[in-house]
Amino acid sequence: MKTRIMIIAFLLFGSGTMAQIPDTTTYEYCEVVSITKKLSPVANIGAVKVFIDFGKGFVFSSDNPLKDDNAVDLEFISQIDCLNYLSKKGWKLGQTSMYLQQGGGFLRNVTRYTLSRPKYLVKK
Repeated sequence: MKTRIMIIAFLLFGSGTMAQIPDTTTYEYCEVVSITKKLSPVANIGAVKVFIDFGKGFVFSSDNPLKDDNAVDLEFISQIDCLNYLSKKGWKLGQTSMYLQQGGGFLRNVTRYTLSRPKYLVKK
């Protein structure tokens, strides 16, 4: 009798469990670096230079601008403007670091943002 109850309990409760599928998503990363031209409490238009590195061997900046879907040059007036654009493209902010850099007789604020997004699902 106990054996029958155990078999019935196993069939009722054990059949609903499933093994966990490991996350095999591969991610791609990019880095956004912003450098203020002069350390100022007020951000002026053009006071920040933004660089975007997708790891393809070159860096996008105002000298080599990133283009939108219509091949129009993108100009970012601030690092947040750039992060908002990348967020719309599926990028998620991961890590941020900031430091001061001496240059040209004044301090410049350098901020690095690391972003990621799923690239594709690896099938096993």
